[in-house]
Amino acid sequence: MQTEYQLRLKDMHLQERVKEVTEKFTAELEADRQKLELLVQEKNEQEMEFEDKLKQVRDVYRSLSLHLPSGASFFRNLQAEGRSQSQLSNLDTQYQAKIMAEVERYQQLTQEKELLSER
Repeated sequence: MQTEYQLRLKDMHLQERVKEVTEKFTAELEADRQKLELLVQEKNEQEMEFEDKLKQVRDVYRSLSLHLPSGASFFRNLQAEGRSQSQLSNLDTQYQAKIMAEVERYQQLTQEKELLSER
């Protein structure tokens, strides 16, 4: 009889312990789910922000290609206006630097998008 009592007591204790552990892990699971939801939402917001930035860069490229004549005709027009060769060289260097800066910026934004997509 004493043994049955001890077994029941032990069984009740183990059931209580199982209940505590289950509640603990259920709470942790719910907290992790909420954290995951926040991270997914943040990721989506960053993707949208990146897409906006990428659109702005593309718009800048489009406006540059629409408003600037092609390189050869641009320099012919400058020569026709009587500009010296050194001024043309300076303008060419500045033009190339601006184009390279925009290309690097575009590549950087593309890399950021890929990194965000990997997360």
